[in-house]
Amino acid sequence: MVTKLKSRVAVQKCVGFDRNAPGGTTTTWLTPKTLVDVLGPFDLDPCVPPQMPWRTATRMLTVKEDGLATPWPRSAFVFHNPPYGKGQVAWMQKAAEHGNGVTLVLARFDTRWMHDWVLNHPATTALVFVKGRVQFCRPDGSPGPSSPAPSIFIGYGKKASKRLERAVRSGAISGAFFAVDRLALVARNHSVAANDECYRLPLGAG
Repeated sequence: MVTKLKSRVAVQKCVGFDRNAPGGTTTTWLTPKTLVDVLGPFDLDPCVPPQMPWRTATRMLTVKEDGLATPWPRSAFVFHNPPYGKGQVAWMQKAAEHGNGVTLVLARFDTRWMHDWVLNHPATTALVFVKGRVQFCRPDGSPGPSSPAPSIFIGYGKKASKRLERAVRSGAISGAFFAVDRLALVARNHSVAANDECYRLPLGAG
C-alpha cells in the first residue's frame, strides 16, 4: 500500500504536458485561468498541484488529499486536468465513472484510456477538439510555451456538454464541438454528414 501511494503521489505531481517543452525544467503545467472560468463554476478539482495561483473549483484536492483515493461526490461538477502520461488511465477511469464534469487532456487517440474511458464510454457526452495548441501556465501563473501536442476537452454528463457547446459557440474556446449523442444518431441513420454536427469558430491565438 505504501509503495502504491508513493507511486500515485509521484505521478500526481506531474500535471499538464506529458513531456517537457524544449528547454523546460518543470513537469507541472496549469490550465489557463481563462479556460477554467469560461467552463465553470466547478464544485471539485481533484488533482491540483501544490502551488496553484488561482482557484479552479470550490473544493480543490492537492497531492496530500490524493484525488484518486478520495471519493468524488456524485453531485459534484468536476474540472479535471489530470497528470499526463504514466498513470493517466486511472484518472480517466475515475472521471468517466463519475460521469459529471469536464476533462482536459492531450488528444492521444491511440491510447487505451482514450478508447476505454472516452470513445467507448456511455458517460461521454461531448468532445471539443481545440484549434491550435493550448498555452499552459507555469506553477507561478506565468504563460508557458504552447503544448507539444493538440488538446481535447471531454464532457461527461449533460451539464458538461452544455458548458462546452456554449464555450465554442461564443468563441471563448476555439475549436470544433461534437455532441456524442448526435454523432451516434448520424452513424446509425446515415442521413446527414457528421460534420454537420460540429461548430467551428476562428482561432483566437495559439
